[in-house]
Amino acid sequence: SFQQAAAEYKDRTWDMADQMGRLRDLWWTFNRMNTPPTSEYGCGHSYDFYVPPELFKDHPEYFPLVDYRFEKSPDHRLPYANMIKTDTPKRMGGEGSLQRCFSNPDVLTLVVAGTRKLFDENPNLRCAPLTINDGPWWCRCDNCKAMGPTDSHRYLAFCNQVAEANEKLYPDRGYVFLAYEETLEPPVGMKMHHN
Repeated sequence: SFQQAAAEYKDRTWDMADQMGRLRDLWWTFNRMNTPPTSEYGCGHSYDFYVPPELFKDHPEYFPLVDYRFEKSPDHRLPYANMIKTDTPKRMGGEGSLQRCFSNPDVLTLVVAGTRKLFDENPNLRCAPLTINDGPWWCRCDNCKAMGPTDSHRYLAFCNQVAEANEKLYPDRGYVFLAYEETLEPPVGMKMHHN
């Protein structure tokens, strides 16, 4: 029956998720990631830490200006399918899937201060996380658009600014950031900061 097939699929899917989680944790342990106090690499969504969602109330300009919405796909498995541009851009606040306004100088200041705090408090930390949040909510303000033609360009430009700001204080430290979802497309024509 359909219900039985759906239940079996769900069980198989959860089994795969469990297995992936165990393998991921082993990989992180093997590479000394996220295993305090000896962790050498910070990896994880970090912008809720550097620019907390609570700041939205007083500083909505730190958060993405969004000029689009999504309609779910007919099968409802792709919640971010069918992006539709709107004529009423608005700042979005909240946790989890929201990026930050990477062109805002105060956001850069907060992230630089946050990475410095991590380096100062964790002498074994070789790389601080600059990992984007899950989700498609990227800032579309004019200043962010001027940072590059794609989200990948804008994200790398921001990460380069953080690395450059910290270069003299932490010449032997680096940063972890991810290429996935909206940043899978390589930022052609750009180079990463050597840290």
